[in-house]
Amino acid sequence: VLRVKTLGNDLDLLDSDYSEPIDYVHRINMIDTRRLSDDGLIAWKGRVQQAEDRVDFDHTASGFQVTFYGTSLSAILSTDMPDDAQYRPYLSLMVDGQDDPLKADVFFLDRLKGSYPLVADLEPGYHDVTLYKRSEAISSETSLMRLVTDGFFVEPNTEDRPLIVVYGDSLTTGYGNVDSFAFDPYETRSQDGLLTYAALAARMVDADLEVVAVSGIGMSCGFREYVMPEIYDRITPDEPLTWDFSRHVPDLVIISLGANDNSVINVQSEEERQRALVRFKADYRQFVMTLRDRHPDVPIALITIDTGQNLVKPKIIELAEELDQDDVHHVPLTTISFTDGLGAGFHPTYRTHIRQADLLAAALSDVFGFEVIRENIEP
Repeated sequence: VLRVKTLGNDLDLLDSDYSEPIDYVHRINMIDTRRLSDDGLIAWKGRVQQAEDRVDFDHTASGFQVTFYGTSLSAILSTDMPDDAQYRPYLSLMVDGQDDPLKADVFFLDRLKGSYPLVADLEPGYHDVTLYKRSEAISSETSLMRLVTDGFFVEPNTEDRPLIVVYGDSLTTGYGNVDSFAFDPYETRSQDGLLTYAALAARMVDADLEVVAVSGIGMSCGFREYVMPEIYDRITPDEPLTWDFSRHVPDLVIISLGANDNSVINVQSEEERQRALVRFKADYRQFVMTLRDRHPDVPIALITIDTGQNLVKPKIIELAEELDQDDVHHVPLTTISFTDGLGAGFHPTYRTHIRQADLLAAALSDVFGFEVIRENIEP
C-alpha cells in the first residue's frame, strides 16, 4: 500500500496532504541471482543448491515451477557438458497442468551458458511452467541463472503435497528407458527419470518426489567408486557438500538398490559370495537404521525386482521381515518383460516402468496410506 503527496518545492506552494491509501503491486518480470531461491516466486523440486550466481538442479527429476502472467518465458541455463552428446543434460518442460512425461517438450542444453525460450506466443493470461531434469546427476550439471517473462511473475500455486524420497540405481534414473535398444550404449537422450516406476507412482498419488540415484551404484558393492551409504547425504554424488535434511521432511522413504551388488557378487567364488551376501545384508540394515535416525517416524519401503536380484532379493525380504515392527516393508515390483522391449544396457523400457508404477502405487495406497487420485499414463 502506498500514500502519495505533492511537494510545493520553490513555487511558494504548500505541500499537499497525503492521499488515501493506494494498493500497489511490485511486478517482477525477471528472476535473477538475488531472487532465485529467496522470495517464493520459484517452487524448487528435489535436491537443489544455491550457488553464487545460479541454482544447481543436478538430480534426476529435480527442477522448478513458476507461474507468470504474459505470453512468453525464457531461461538462462548452464551446464558443464554441452558438447558431449553422450552426457549433456536433457530437460522436460510441462505447461499449464500437462503432467504426462510422454507429452512433455524435451530439449537438451548445448551451450555452457545460454538463453532458452521455454514458451512463446501463448494466450495472454496466467500460465504455469515446470521444468525438470530428466537425465541423471553424474552425467552432467544443470543450473538456472535467470528467468524472464514479457509479463510478470506471481507465486506458484504449490499445494501441500506429501513427499517421497527414493534412493536408487539405474532403474530409478530411467537408464535406457526411452528411444534405445538392448545393445545400445548409455546416452542421456535415452534416459527419462520422469518415466520411471517411482516418478509415475508419485504422480498417481500426487506426491512430490526427491530422487537420489546413480547408475551403477550399490548398497555394499557395485560399479562406482562409492556406495549409496557413503553419498546419500551429499547434495550431489560427486561433491562433498552435505545436504540439509531439515529442508525436506519425507512422508515415505524408498530404497531401491541391490541389482549392482548382485552383479558383482554373482561372479565371485562360492565362499566369497556367501561372505559378500552377509556383508550386503549388514550394510543394508545399517543404511535403513541410518535413515530411521534421520526420519524417526517415516515408513521405509524396500523395493525388489525379479530380474538381476536372484542373490540379494532373499536378503532384502529377510531384512524387511526382521524390521517390520519398525515400519519397514518389502514392496516387490514386476520383472522386465520382453514384450515391453529392452532399452540400453538391457534395462527396462518405460512400458515396464508403467507396470511397475501400478504395483508401487497400489502399495503406496494399501500399505502406506497414500491416496491414488489419478490413473497412470498410457504407454
